[in-house]
Amino acid sequence: LGDVYKRQDQEAELIGYESNFDLVRTEVLPILNDCISDRCSYLSKIYIALVINTEGKVINVELKKTSLPEDCVAQLKKKLMNSEYWSPGKVSEAVVCSKLIIALRIELF
Repeated sequence: LGDVYKRQDQEAELIGYESNFDLVRTEVLPILNDCISDRCSYLSKIYIALVINTEGKVINVELKKTSLPEDCVAQLKKKLMNSEYWSPGKVSEAVVCSKLIIALRIELF
C-alpha cells in the first residue's frame, strides 16, 4: 500500500493560465457574450469536456447540456480545439491522455 500513496499522478494542466476559470474567463466568456448579447436574459448550464492527448493537444471537445445556438457551440469547439495551453497528464510518471470536465452556469439578466 505504501506505493499507492507515493504516486504523483496529475491531470493535464494549463500553461500560462492560473486556473481553469482563468481560461474560461479569457477564452470562453467573450465568445458566449457575443453569442447571447442580443437577449434580454439568459440562463444555462454548460459542461465542457476536453480530451487532451499525450502531447498536450486538445483532441476532442464536447459541450453537454447546453441550449446555446449551434453557431455558438461551433465557435467554442473551434476555439478550444485550437488551444495550445495544456501539458499532458501523468500516471505513475507515464504521460497519458486526460479528460477534463469544466462546469459553467451562465446567468444574464
